[in-house]
Amino acid sequence: MGFAKSFSQVYWGVLFCLPFGFSYTALRFSTLTIALGALLALYGLMREAGAGSRTALFGVLVLAFNPLFFVLSFTFMTDVPFLGLTLVAMYLLVRSMRRQSKIELVLGLLAATAALLTRQTGLALFFALSLGYLVKDGLAKRNVMRVAGPTLLGLGVQFSYQTWLRTTGRMPALFGKPALAALDVGSLSMLTAMRHEAKGVFFALMYVGLFILPLLLFFGCRRWRAMWRQQRWIAILTSVLLLMVFAALPRPRLMPLLGNVLYDFGLGPLTLRHDLIPLPSAGPVFWSVVTVIGLLAAALVLQILISAVLQLVGTRGKHQELLLMLVATGVIYFIPLPLVPTMFDRYYLLLVPLATVALYLICSPGNAPSRQWTALGVLCLLTYGAFTIAGTHDYLAWQRTRWQVLRELTVARHIPPEQIDGGYEFNCTYTYPGQMPAVGDDLLITFGPVPGYAEAERDTFRRWLPPGEGTIFVLRKIPGAPTVPRAGNDE
Repeated sequence: MGFAKSFSQVYWGVLFCLPFGFSYTALRFSTLTIALGALLALYGLMREAGAGSRTALFGVLVLAFNPLFFVLSFTFMTDVPFLGLTLVAMYLLVRSMRRQSKIELVLGLLAATAALLTRQTGLALFFALSLGYLVKDGLAKRNVMRVAGPTLLGLGVQFSYQTWLRTTGRMPALFGKPALAALDVGSLSMLTAMRHEAKGVFFALMYVGLFILPLLLFFGCRRWRAMWRQQRWIAILTSVLLLMVFAALPRPRLMPLLGNVLYDFGLGPLTLRHDLIPLPSAGPVFWSVVTVIGLLAAALVLQILISAVLQLVGTRGKHQELLLMLVATGVIYFIPLPLVPTMFDRYYLLLVPLATVALYLICSPGNAPSRQWTALGVLCLLTYGAFTIAGTHDYLAWQRTRWQVLRELTVARHIPPEQIDGGYEFNCTYTYPGQMPAVGDDLLITFGPVPGYAEAERDTFRRWLPPGEGTIFVLRKIPGAPTVPRAGNDE
């Protein structure tokens, strides 16, 4: 199923397994390599936007120390490969539009195709490129193929791939289901769809605002005061709308608003059961402060987006192609997300580098950051980096402990894997022929107690984040107790 869902990523991983054979370490290095490519591509985009080397490097570090990006770079999930391929494609395509370079156009389309074959949302790049050519060259008869070509290519690749999966019997049961659910707007009332979109916009602004907060501080308040004078009523209206959406959210309304990677005080994804154990918590006071900061950052990000749209509509700036590609890709990518049945925080990761470059384009003209604001931005970045590195250490620590326990059970004690629920990755490795069965297991590997199971043993690991120690439990099923579902899919 993983092969069908992320064709490009599988073959990329194969390249790293060729020298020494298959291993999870080889797959981890494959993602770390493409993460480095993402950072280099972002640096190139910042330079294309006119940023100096220091400012470009700071923008790259904001992405590098992003908790979602950093921890997912140590996994074989599709988020970082998709992000890396998208940024490389955008860098090449923007350069091709500016320099009329056919080589960079071909290479950019190849990278965009690889992104599309990693995730279907890669279609956003093809649509954005068509829109860029439409704005740049117009819809004259001689430009029709240039304008329509990228969109037709993207749709053709996606249709051909799905046809190949179907005819060869490789089509997974869940392939394309989230996309189809997002497109099935007819099943929703107009009011419900608008509520989903408003909530999704609010969540995206909150997460993106917090993730690029070091950059918002780095550029200082001089530019924000200028934007306030120029767009005072727009700023007031948008801030009021944000507060109204926030007030309409069901409780609890504190960050983190979505689950999966960033939980209360750590990084995941947590793919082991933790039914009755409270996860490490920073407390409501801490998250209340983070939420207030997120609201302020969200208002600034919304102002930047509005300024970008006004600049695209009203002027023909030097970096028009780049700004248009950034805004169009982000908007087209985002629109279906709020309608997806299960929304995860990592789906917003692509918006972070797009917002980083757009922020520079909107805030940099005539704005020399003061030393005080620059120092504050650097301090914020170092704080993010400390949390990110510590959280990633803890994630790798419990994963390492989990696999040590599983090797002891399956290799040393010769317990069949089919009798163990070892978490999503273990279950997929040994008992995932097509779709995960919901059956009971004799042994569970968990973070805490589970009803119907008694503790057999426990192993501890060191956490760098509070409380300083974590525990992996081995639970044995109590005879006669009801079964529980296996650990499910986080994709």
